[in-house]
Amino acid sequence: MMKPKNCWIHRLCIFLLITCFSCRQSETRSEAPANELKFNQNGKFKIVQLTDIHWINGTENCDKTQKTLGRILDQEKPDMIVFTGDIATSKDQKQAFDAVVDLAISRKIPWAYVNGNHDGEYSVERKYIIPYFQQKPYFLGSNGPENVYGYGNYVLSIKSAKENKNAANLYFFDSNAYPNDSTYGYYDWIHFSQVQWYREQSKKLKQENKGQLLPALAFFHIPIPEYIEVFNSNNTVGLKDEVPFSPIINAGLYNSLIEMQDVMGTFCGHNHENSSIGVLRGIALAFGEVSGYDAYGNYDRGARVIELSEGERKFVTWITTDSGKHFLYHYPKNNLYPTNSTVYIPSVVLRSPEQGVSYKYFEGTFDSAKDLLKTTVKKTGVINTISLEPAEKHEHFGCEYNTYIDIPGKGMYELSTATDDNDCLLLYVDDKEVINDNRTRRNHRPHIRSITLGMEKGFHKIKILYANTANGRPPSLRFGIIGLEMNYDNVPESMLFH
Repeated sequence: MMKPKNCWIHRLCIFLLITCFSCRQSETRSEAPANELKFNQNGKFKIVQLTDIHWINGTENCDKTQKTLGRILDQEKPDMIVFTGDIATSKDQKQAFDAVVDLAISRKIPWAYVNGNHDGEYSVERKYIIPYFQQKPYFLGSNGPENVYGYGNYVLSIKSAKENKNAANLYFFDSNAYPNDSTYGYYDWIHFSQVQWYREQSKKLKQENKGQLLPALAFFHIPIPEYIEVFNSNNTVGLKDEVPFSPIINAGLYNSLIEMQDVMGTFCGHNHENSSIGVLRGIALAFGEVSGYDAYGNYDRGARVIELSEGERKFVTWITTDSGKHFLYHYPKNNLYPTNSTVYIPSVVLRSPEQGVSYKYFEGTFDSAKDLLKTTVKKTGVINTISLEPAEKHEHFGCEYNTYIDIPGKGMYELSTATDDNDCLLLYVDDKEVINDNRTRRNHRPHIRSITLGMEKGFHKIKILYANTANGRPPSLRFGIIGLEMNYDNVPESMLFH
């Protein structure tokens, strides 16, 4: 067979076709959904939580929502977006979904989603929402196991910045919508099969990490019942104008979070006029900021930002709106970070310090720790640390302790005292009374009091008046200190001088 005269042209065309196809394939791969979350080279991972957008196609609020949230995303530059439900309340739900999730897709940001109670009320059933999102670029979620209640129970892992291993985990739960029987309350709950699924996943992830727990966060839409308890406490940061709309049935997710010990904090939406965060028994319970202008509520529209630190059980979070950043919160030691109003107690000069605590010992019947000041001293001496070592009996005695604590660096420190319920105590720092636990109780439990102070580096005078007042129960006394770099139930003797 004769070769074509223009075979070189033929070969050139084939080469160009192959090159073009390869380039297009390369473009397709670079535009593919991100399939891996990873800490950056600084060991940080930032999540923006968007919640309760309530997008309604064609309203004048759509443009406002897009502009506000777009500015926040461009400013914060997150590694991931989490939509915690109720993102679309529109008849053509797919069109509304597309408009909302384009906030992530157009910026090539990986994103995840959990169902809200309203998301399945329109043109797309709840079970089909996540499968619809799985067709979109950069989406990382799934409906989860079929034998687990709800749609959208899954876990994602964040990789280490420098090693090919998991460094943190993110749990996602479908908090469901409404129960079939109104006798069970207005809102549905996270069911027991979901709780069991979480426990199994937590055990599995721990085994994969050679028995060590990785820090984790959890996301869902409707707040679990424990949110009401932390809401009613005084230890929250942020706005709170609505009692949490929680279910009345509790399948025990929070109890399991405590037992499994991996989840540091949970993040929900649902209440548009709450943006608070507080810690309940070691776990942070946080609301997001209402994000959409078609949602009810008088709050600014915005987002909650969460930043994790690789290798540490801590995170920092804040609310971002058009008016700026608000309600900065450091987990787990938020009280140990200064604010603009923090005042630092100056240190004192201590000449020729020697380690130890000087004490005066008293015996008698006391109604108050201040009764020691008008009682004859039975003995004096020096001990290594603040303790009941000088006591010669188990009731009706008291001690006055005087020492100087050596603070290693300027910062915030939490000082705490713990006594039996029959004891009275007063704590003075640099001659100022800071803890007054000067009354007896009858609850038969140790009583703990604490105060957080800004303190300059150096020596600070400590005085404790302690009086045992009661009825044969073993006396107890503890003086502790917590800082960003320390945590002592009892202040060590290396920090105490006289």
